[in-house]
Amino acid sequence: MSNKRYPEEFKIEVVKQSTEKGYKIYDLASRLGTSTHSTYIWLKNSVQMILFLKFRQTSNQK
Repeated sequence: MSNKRYPEEFKIEVVKQSTEKGYKIYDLASRLGTSTHSTYIWLKNSVQMILFLKFRQTSNQK
């Protein structure tokens, strides 16, 4: 098991390739040399951050 750290910019690009271009997590991980687990975590964290920001935005509008 590798403890390799990836820069935030790299993680963001991977998430974009999955969400905007429709690439499958398995294919991205294989092509980029990351684990599928890490890639799923990055995607999950991104979705959670988006939901948090939307919630915060709607709360501030009240």
